[in-house]
Amino acid sequence: MLYNGIVYLTIKADPAVTGGIGVDDMFVMVSTLGYLSEEEHQRSLRHKIAIMLKHAGVSITVTSFTDVVAFGIGATTSLPALRSFCIFACIGVTALYLLSCTFFVACITFDEKRKDAGRNACLCCYTHRKDYRTTDCSKKERIPVFLKNIYAPFLLKTPVKIFSHFGSRDNLQKPINIMTIISQIDFFPGINEIANKDAYETERMKVMDSGSIDLVYRHTLPYLIEYYLFNKLIQRKLPLILRVRNIDYFNSGPKLNQLNSRLTSSSHVSSGSVNSWFQSFTNYLSTATNVSVTSHLDANKYPVNESSFISILYDFVTTVPSGVSHISEIKFTSSNTVIDASYISFTHVLFSDSKSEITAMENIQSLVNGIFGEDCFAYVDNYRQWATNKLQCN
Repeated sequence: MLYNGIVYLTIKADPAVTGGIGVDDMFVMVSTLGYLSEEEHQRSLRHKIAIMLKHAGVSITVTSFTDVVAFGIGATTSLPALRSFCIFACIGVTALYLLSCTFFVACITFDEKRKDAGRNACLCCYTHRKDYRTTDCSKKERIPVFLKNIYAPFLLKTPVKIFSHFGSRDNLQKPINIMTIISQIDFFPGINEIANKDAYETERMKVMDSGSIDLVYRHTLPYLIEYYLFNKLIQRKLPLILRVRNIDYFNSGPKLNQLNSRLTSSSHVSSGSVNSWFQSFTNYLSTATNVSVTSHLDANKYPVNESSFISILYDFVTTVPSGVSHISEIKFTSSNTVIDASYISFTHVLFSDSKSEITAMENIQSLVNGIFGEDCFAYVDNYRQWATNKLQCN
C-alpha cells in the first residue's frame, strides 16, 4: 500500500479497533465450541469443527462484512487522516477475518486434539492417566457466577437504582449547563475585545459578577470561564510562527524588513502583535553608541560582514535588555557562528467563521512564500484544523 502511494498516518485507535474485532471473532468461535451439545461432542473432530464454523462462521462473516463496508465508505472521505485510518482498518478487518477462518481454526483444531489425547494444557508433552478427572473447582466459571449472583442483585437494589438514576442524570445535564453558560457569555458586552492579560482578568471578573448568568451554575463558573476564554480568545489567537531556515540572514535584511512590513499591514494580523527579532536588532544598531559595536557598522548602521553580523546579534540577544526577550527566537549552532533557524511571531485577529480562517491562512502562507519561498513557512496549531475545514469545504 505504501508502494502504491497510500500513506499511513499514525492513529492510535487503528490497532485497537482491528485488534478488538479480531479478538471478538476468536471469542465467538471458542464460545460456540464450548456450547456444543453432548451428542455433538461425541462426534469426530472434523464434524465438531464443522459444526462450530456452521454457527460461529455466520456471525463473524456478517460482522466483518459490515465493518469492511463501513470502513470502505469512510475511505472515500477527503480528510487525509480519516481516509488513511479507514483504508488500513478495512484491510486489517479483512485480514483478521481470513486469519480467524484459517489460522485460528487450525489452532482450535490442534487444541481439541490435545484434549482428546489427554495432554495437559500448560505442559503439552505431559499426558494424563486415563482415569484422570478434572476437579469440580476447575469446571466453575467464576465471572458468570459473579455477574449473576453478586453484581446483578446489587444493581437491582432500590438505593443503588436511585443513586444510578440521579448520578446519570447529573452527568447528562452537565454538557447542557456548560452550553447554556457559554451561550450567555457569548452575548456579554465587550467579550471579544480581550487583547492582553490585564484585559483578560478584567473581563473574567466581569463575567463572574454578571447578573446575566444563572446563579444555579455559579459553582462551575471559575473553571468554565477559564476554559471558555482560553479556547475562544487565547487558543484561536495563538501566536503564529514564521520559521525561517536555510537562508543567508546577513544579506536577507531587505526581505526580513519586507516581511515585517507586510505582516504589520495585513488585515488578518492583530495590530501591534508582530514581534520581529530582526526589527528589534536593527533598531538597536541605529541607536548603538558602544565603540565595540559601531566599529563594525557601515555608514547605514549595518554590520560590515557576516561574522560581525552574527557576533553583534549574539551579544544583542544575550546581554542587551531589549534583545534578551528574543533569545528563544533564534537558534545558533554550537559554535555560535551560524544561525541555524529563527522565527517571527504574531497573532491572528479573531475570526467569526471557518471561511474567514481559511482565507487568512492562505493569505499568510502566500505572503510568506512570495518573499522567502520554501525556506520560510507559517505554522500554528490551529492551521491543522483550518486545513481540515478547507478540505471539507472543497
